[in-house]
Amino acid sequence: MDGDSSAPTTAESAREESGISNFTSHAWDSFRYSLVQAPVSGIVQLYDHASGSQHLQDVQFFDAPKEAAFGSSGWAGNLVGGTAAAMVQFGVLHRLVGAGAAAKLEQSSAYGLKAALPYVGRSAATGLVFGGVLAPVDESLTGSEFWKARASNAAISAATFSTLTAGSIGLKGTGKAILTNDVVANAAAGLPAGLVDADLRSLANKGRLATWTERTQSMANYTLGGAMAGGVNMAREHIAPTSGIRGVRTLKDMTKLADSTISEGHPRRFQFDERQARLPKAEEMIHSPQSEWYNRATVSLRQNIDNSNLSIAQRKLLVSGTQEMAYGLDAIANRPNSNRPIMTIYGSARIKPGTFDYELVRYIAGKAVHEGYDVQAGGGPGLMEAANRGAFEALKPVFDASGKQTGWNGSSIGVVIKLPFENGGTNGLGNGYQTLSVKARNFYTRAEMLNQAGPGGVFVIGKGGVGTGAEGLNTITQLQTSKMAHAPVFFIGKETWKPMHNMFKSMAKSGMISKEDLNLYQIIDDPKVIFAPRDSQSSQIPTKNADRPVGKLPAVAH
Repeated sequence: MDGDSSAPTTAESAREESGISNFTSHAWDSFRYSLVQAPVSGIVQLYDHASGSQHLQDVQFFDAPKEAAFGSSGWAGNLVGGTAAAMVQFGVLHRLVGAGAAAKLEQSSAYGLKAALPYVGRSAATGLVFGGVLAPVDESLTGSEFWKARASNAAISAATFSTLTAGSIGLKGTGKAILTNDVVANAAAGLPAGLVDADLRSLANKGRLATWTERTQSMANYTLGGAMAGGVNMAREHIAPTSGIRGVRTLKDMTKLADSTISEGHPRRFQFDERQARLPKAEEMIHSPQSEWYNRATVSLRQNIDNSNLSIAQRKLLVSGTQEMAYGLDAIANRPNSNRPIMTIYGSARIKPGTFDYELVRYIAGKAVHEGYDVQAGGGPGLMEAANRGAFEALKPVFDASGKQTGWNGSSIGVVIKLPFENGGTNGLGNGYQTLSVKARNFYTRAEMLNQAGPGGVFVIGKGGVGTGAEGLNTITQLQTSKMAHAPVFFIGKETWKPMHNMFKSMAKSGMISKEDLNLYQIIDDPKVIFAPRDSQSSQIPTKNADRPVGKLPAVAH
């Protein structure tokens, strides 16, 4: 019986085996040289030329890979091995080059030139180190020629790395779904990066532009390398996301998560504004009937100090402070569903809607309402608005047995004050996302009312400046000195609040505070920590759906 004519001949099998062997050996030689020998040689070369020593021959562990014809199996092996070795290095440096360098830009979608320049600059600096320190040059070069070659290496790597990063950012900035993928964006950006690298190296070494063969090989290197670096960044984002929140990488992701807390039938913005009136002055109440206990108390106080030696400013401070505290605390204590604990959220008035920090706080507040909290904030714009808005939009209507709406299942509380950077949101109406609005003329009374979270309360401090920091520190001070019942305190944003934590650690080290005081707060990125069960009974998350019907719409303090 004749043999199968389609079976490979012995010669064909030998050639195939030779091709695989050739690819494997070139890949291994290129990988180990690029990963170990090249950076070691680069560092030792610098040391030898700077110190006049000769240690390079002592650290020759592997030979450079043999050159192979373009398109051959050996060429492919060199390409894969060298690129794989570079990716091990980029696995360490991936946060500085390409898509990884600009991961934070995704949280703001700010892909413009001004926003991208710092990240491109950081990539260029990485390239300077990579090319100037880790990349060896011809061992025969001496003196100024050696230093010129090393400087050229550094400049070329800086240009190449910055091109890769700029290209990746530009492609992500298009918003096209496929181009926002790290692997795709980085691989595509590898084309111009490879072209830049090939031409600059050819100009530096040969005095001419690169040939198309040289360009093709360089572009293939950087395209494959870019794709690998993009893959490393995607893996890293799954394990340790830049935002600190698993599954949330971009502003769009954060907005979607915040939107998930919105309840159907929640109240409309400014729905309660017609009930909000300015706090009456004590002088007006003296000449009018006082039906409420806090009105009578304020009038009595005013009459008692009229003949005192206090200055006018001190009298106003004393009367207005007492009046505000009486009005405010009474309103908060008598809010509908007052059995619900309060989550107080502090944050900057300067942060705009539609930003990552705004949407993060909006999500925390909405989640808090669903978990059984009322939410309290400063009533102004920025993160205060985000807190009130998140809570406001998470409210659900409550109905009686006849099907008539009797109120809402929680409260969004705003303690409003006029401040220079809050004028847009504290014009007497607050930010419009409050079911209960408490007016304050004094900062100290406002701060004290915001501290009244009650049993089971929680404090959350978002990004902010002097005022936000002061509010957070005031809360910690009251906890430290046992002037307030135990409550968990969470500072959102490790990058933002790390300096404060370092300051506290320094205080503890010098004995200004105790080490135990460092346990009064946590600095977190992921808000799920806020809602995790806790050991202390006073800080347990309230039972879900622990709401009770109310008999009337939420009242507003006047």
